Amino acid sequence: MIAVAAAVSLGFTHGHELCAGFLPENDMKIPVGQKGSGGLTQEQFNAVIDSVEEIYKPIVASKGGKLVVERKWEDPTVNAYANRGWGGTWNVAMFGGLARHSAVTPDGFALVVCHEIGHHLGGFPKKFGWASNEGQADYFATLKCLRRVYGSGALSKGMPQEDCDDAHGGGGASQDCQRNAQAGLSIAKLFQALRNLPEPPEFTTPDESVAERMDNNHPQPQCRLDTYYQGGLCTKGLGEDVDDSNPLAGTCNRVEGYSVGVRPLCWYKPPQQAKVAAKVPLREKLPDAEALSRRISALRASLDAS
Repeated sequence: MIAVAAAVSLGFTHGHELCAGFLPENDMKIPVGQKGSGGLTQEQFNAVIDSVEEIYKPIVASKGGKLVVERKWEDPTVNAYANRGWGGTWNVAMFGGLARHSAVTPDGFALVVCHEIGHHLGGFPKKFGWASNEGQADYFATLKCLRRVYGSGALSKGMPQEDCDDAHGGGGASQDCQRNAQAGLSIAKLFQALRNLPEPPEFTTPDESVAERMDNNHPQPQCRLDTYYQGGLCTKGLGEDVDDSNPLAGTCNRVEGYSVGVRPLCWYKPPQQAKVAAKVPLREKLPDAEALSRRISALRASLDAS
């Protein structure tokens, strides 16, 4: 969480709680006019935001909020933020510097907008108060948000079609899954550039680490790509919404028998089995041995008397 002063400096003059950025804090700046090969034009920047706003403004309104997306095209900051403001405003700030980065595609930029929406609507687990944590916002971006944004849009080439077809059985859901994966790969290349990684994260090199406790902060780049990928592979429908307190709602979970589409263990610590089991009605408690012995003795006495 960043202090109110930082929020004001970023233009959130009406905000009172600010999430950490989509990316860790960095000094990279890409001013207008510095766009190289790749990156978005201002028209693409606005079109992507329009497509997400059109879907999520009514959803946020139905929950009592007002979605406000600040379009900071002139700002060279390579990041994005979300906050809750006074008067029920649910704010997202998108910066031109991020959109102009050569690694960012329109689908990748849409994923970032969806990540910030995910802080508001992503459900359990929360990092503080209203905000879903970083990993959950990543998961929500491909699990719910991008699927709504894409519909049955056209695909690019070179995506992990086999995994998506296996999970979704082909058709529009598989196509959405493939676009999710490509969007995640675009952002993975951004992670590589910002962290000076020798190799970019890949679908074929998943993060095998296991978090000892829930990691509310930014997962490592490979772990984040894994999360985008798994969100796209989850077969839970859009009609099954996530929940602020129930970790199973609208998500794919190991405890339910899912092996793909689940939140990666490199950041996600599943709730204890006891907490999940507690939701199942308990069987009637059996009598202890002493009580059972007394009942048998009483039954024998009754039979002898007869």
